[in-house]
Amino acid sequence: MSSAVLRWVCLGLCSLVLCACASAGTTQASLDCTEDPSLADFSGQSWATSGAGTFKLRIAAASPNTPTKGDNSWTLELSDVTGAPLSDVNLQVTPFMPQHGHGTGVKAIVTPSVEPGRFVVTPVNLWMPGLWEVRLTVEHGAAVDHIVLNACIEG
Repeated sequence: MSSAVLRWVCLGLCSLVLCACASAGTTQASLDCTEDPSLADFSGQSWATSGAGTFKLRIAAASPNTPTKGDNSWTLELSDVTGAPLSDVNLQVTPFMPQHGHGTGVKAIVTPSVEPGRFVVTPVNLWMPGLWEVRLTVEHGAAVDHIVLNACIEG
C-alpha cells in the first residue's frame, strides 16, 4: 500500500475514533447524574469510609456549596476509624470522569490546615458536565487506602 493511501486510511480511522469519543456519554441521560445515589455529601453531615476501612473523611466545607463546573475548593476532615484526626498524612486528590475515561489537566493542591486532621484542596477542577469521581489516596505511616467522592456537574 502506498504511503498516501496509508495516510488517508489512518486519517479516516483517527476521525472515526475522535467522533466516537466526542459523542460518547454526551446524551442528556448520561449528563443527568443529579439523582445518583453515590454522590458525596457536601452538607458536611456524613463521613465516607475508605475502601479497606482504614480512614474516614468528611467534606467539612465546600466553595461553592455544591460542586460547580470549573474550579472548586474543599476543606476535608480526615480521621482514623476511631475518629481521631490525622495530620501526618500524604493526601493526593485526582478528579476523574469515568464515563469519558479522562481527568483534568489542573492539579489539585492539598494544604494542611492549622486544625488537626483538616486539609484544604484547591482547585478541584471539574471542567465539564457529568459524573466525576474525585479519587483520594491517603497514606499514613504504613497504611495506604483510597476514598472516592462522586460529584455531579450539571450541564
